[in-house]
Amino acid sequence: MTIPEAESHLPQSQDLMDVFSMVENTHFTIGKTPEAILKAPFEKVAHATADIVTTSVAYFANRGHSDYAQAIGTNTWKLINRKIVLPIYINDIAEVLMSSLHMSKREVSKILVPGEPVFLVDEAGDRRSINGIYILFSPEFPARAINRPIEALATMAFLSSQANDIANNRWVIDQPNIRVRAEAFESDFLLFALSKMPDLQLSGIFMKTLEQYPRGLNSLPKNVRYTPTIVR
Repeated sequence: MTIPEAESHLPQSQDLMDVFSMVENTHFTIGKTPEAILKAPFEKVAHATADIVTTSVAYFANRGHSDYAQAIGTNTWKLINRKIVLPIYINDIAEVLMSSLHMSKREVSKILVPGEPVFLVDEAGDRRSINGIYILFSPEFPARAINRPIEALATMAFLSSQANDIANNRWVIDQPNIRVRAEAFESDFLLFALSKMPDLQLSGIFMKTLEQYPRGLNSLPKNVRYTPTIVR
C-alpha cells in the first residue's frame, strides 16, 4: 500500500472484476450504456467519472501487479491531487476540441479515437516544461467501467503511464517513447488480468495492444524502459 488514503476508494474484494463495485453502487442512476449516460444529468456523470478515475488510480497505487505499476499509480495519484493532471468529463470531446481549443477537424481526427479518452499536454512557452495535463473522458468511459471493468483499468493504465512519464521528466528527454511505454504498460496489465482470468474476452482495440506488445513491458527495448522515481 503506497497511498493509505486511497484504500477507502477500493472494495474489500481483491477480484479485479469488483474494482468498480463501490462506484457502481453509488452511481447506478447514470445508466449503463453511453446512450443512457448521455441522457443522465451532466453533474452526476462527471462525479461518477471522477470516482472511476480515482478508484482506478487507487488500484494501481495500492494493488498494482508490480512495483512499476504501483509507482505509476502513486505518481498519478499525487499529480491529480496537486491538480497537475486534470481529469475532465465531456459529453462530446470532438466538439470541445474544435470550439474551445480551435482545432480543425483534421487535427481532431489525428488525436481522437472514437470512444477513447484524450490525453492533452499544455506546454509552457519554452516547450521544456508544462503548465498542466488534461485527460478528457467521454460517456463511453463510465460505461466501460460498469460493463467491462478490466478494459477500463487497461485504459487507465495507458493514461497513467503517460502521466508518470511526464512526472519523471520524460516529456523533455524522451517524448517519442511516452506513448510506446503507455501501450506496453497497458498490455502488461492485460497480461496480468488474463493470468487471473484466462477466459476473459477482450475488445478488438485491447487485443491489438496485446498483439503489438505480447510480453508487455518486456516487449520494449531495454533503452526504452526505466525505473520510475516517486514524486515528492
